[in-house]
Amino acid sequence: MINSPKMSSPNDIILDLDLGDTKPMEKPLDGRPNIAILLGAGFSAPMGYPIGKTVNDYLAKFDFDKYDISPAGVLYERGIPENVFYSQYQRNLRFCKCIIDKYIALHEGLFDYEEFFDFIHGREIYTTQYKDCANDLIARNENYKQFVDGLENIYIQMIEQVVKDKNGKIWYDDEPSSANFPEEYASFLRILNKWSSDYIIGVHTLNHDLLFESFNKIGELAVRVSDGFEEYGSNYYGELSAYDRKYTVRLKHYSKKYSSALQLYKLHGSLDYVLYYKSDGIAMIPDTCIKRRFGVGLMSLKKEAPSERRYEPYPFAYHSYFLTGVHTKIAQYYYPFYKDLHEIFHTNLKTAEKMVVIGYGGKDKGINDAILKNYDYKRKPTIIIDLKPSEQLIQFAKKLDARIITKSVSDIKEEDLS
Repeated sequence: MINSPKMSSPNDIILDLDLGDTKPMEKPLDGRPNIAILLGAGFSAPMGYPIGKTVNDYLAKFDFDKYDISPAGVLYERGIPENVFYSQYQRNLRFCKCIIDKYIALHEGLFDYEEFFDFIHGREIYTTQYKDCANDLIARNENYKQFVDGLENIYIQMIEQVVKDKNGKIWYDDEPSSANFPEEYASFLRILNKWSSDYIIGVHTLNHDLLFESFNKIGELAVRVSDGFEEYGSNYYGELSAYDRKYTVRLKHYSKKYSSALQLYKLHGSLDYVLYYKSDGIAMIPDTCIKRRFGVGLMSLKKEAPSERRYEPYPFAYHSYFLTGVHTKIAQYYYPFYKDLHEIFHTNLKTAEKMVVIGYGGKDKGINDAILKNYDYKRKPTIIIDLKPSEQLIQFAKKLDARIITKSVSDIKEEDLS
C-alpha cells in the first residue's frame, strides 16, 4: 500500500521547501555590529596615485608655457603665440603661476599644496610683494581682488590634473571585469568579503580617486559598495559625448541611502562629485551633490524642470567637488553635503567594534579630533597598517593605544586585523 503525502491547507506555511537555490540568505543589515575603516593616500599608492610630495612637485613645476587649462578644467597644449591678447581666464591662469613662483621664493623654496590653498584664502596674498603679479594682467575696470577670487577654481583644476594612477587613468568603468585588477588588493578584498557577511563596514576615505568604487566589478573578489548616491529619482542630467554623438544621460544624486554591508564615505570629496546650486531669487544656494559619469563634461550639466518641460543648464561647474587645505578643509566639514558625511562618520566611530586605519599619515587635525572624540579607543581595538609610519602617525597611535603593523596593503592578512 502506498502512503499518500499529507495534504496541507492553503494557510499552512511550508518551512522546508527546496527550490534548488544553494545561495545562503544574507543577514539583515539592521542590528549588525559595525567596523570602521579609514583610508589615506597610502592605500591608493600601489596603483601609482600620488602622495603629497608628488602633488607638491607637480604644481610647483607646472609648465604654463607649454600647457593651458580650459575653463572646464581640461588640460591641453597651448597654441597661442606670444604677444596675443589673453582671455580673462588665461590671464587668471598666468596670475596663478606667478603667485606660486613668488610664494616659493618667499618661503625658502618650500611648497606644500595644501598650505598654499590656505594661503590664497588668507591675508598674506594681499601684501605688496604679491600684488606685482597682476601688474601686466589687469585690464580696465579690474582690480587685484578679482584675480585673487579667481585663484581657487584654477588651482583646484590644477590639482585634478595630477590625481591619476600609474597608467594615467582616472575612470575605471571601462575595465572588463577582473582583467586588469590590481593584485595588490586581493587579500584585503577577501577580508572585506568575509566581514560583509556579518558586519556593516564603514569605509571612510580621504582620497579623491575612484579606485575603491572600481572594486564593484572584479569577478569573484567583487564587493558591493554603496556610497549614498542613486540614479532613481534624480532629475539631474549631463551630456555624454561618444563616437561623435551626444546623448542626455541621468546622473546619480546624493540620497543618503546606503543599501549594502560595505558603505563608502569620501570625507574629502571625489573627482566625480559636483556640487549643484539652485537659484533663490538673485542668490545661488547649494542644492545637492551629484556624480558625473565618464564622458560627461562639467559644462554640460543640467536639471530637469518638469513643470516647464525643459532642462535648466548649469553654467557654474568648473571643477570637481573635493576638499583641500590644511585648515580650510576643516571649516568645509560643515558645508552642505560634507556635513552629512562627517555626521555619519562620527556616528560610525561611536558604534564601531573596532577601527582599521590604512595608509593614513595622521596629519589631518579635523579627522584626528573626530576619532579621539567619538571612538571608544580605551575599550576597543585600533589597528594601523603602514609600511613606513611617520613620527606623527606613531604619536597619534600612542594616543589611541593602537597596534601598528608595518605592512603594505598587499600583505595584509585577516589575523593582522583581529
